Amino acid sequence: MIQHQAHFDARKSSIYNNKPLFSIFGIGDYSFKPYKVAISGLYKTFHFTLILPQENKPVMLDDTCYLIGFEKVEFAVYSLILLNSDTTVQFLQSVTFSDAKRTFTKDVLMRINLLELGRMIDKQYLADELIKLNEKYKVNLSLELWDSFIDSMLQKKESQLTLFE
Repeated sequence: MIQHQAHFDARKSSIYNNKPLFSIFGIGDYSFKPYKVAISGLYKTFHFTLILPQENKPVMLDDTCYLIGFEKVEFAVYSLILLNSDTTVQFLQSVTFSDAKRTFTKDVLMRINLLELGRMIDKQYLADELIKLNEKYKVNLSLELWDSFIDSMLQKKESQLTLFE
């Protein structure tokens, strides 16, 4: 890391000022989950991305991204479909400002109710999107775990589902 110190020192964000060398922020258990759904806080596009492990290791994202981590690829893909749905895009367009430094913030993203999206999504749309994602990511996922996915959110609802860190 020392040989790359100049790159670390060149970070412009004030969050790094007067902090130990090589400080990173926004690390939690979710950071080490193998499957993630992420969005850049700096981009202006309303598009979430599936992040898969590389060489069987979880990919780490920098602090300009917001993410949800998952142990099961199915849950990550189901979330990706919900988050890229027209309903979510329309909601985000209504509560974000295109001239903001960060179009997406934790507060904005925490307003997304995945459980409600999961309850109202058209099952045919869900199946069609799953076919596309199976082709794109070379996986063979089904809706077999959909009810478990919804149940997992119901269980966490009591203790406030932490979505985006």
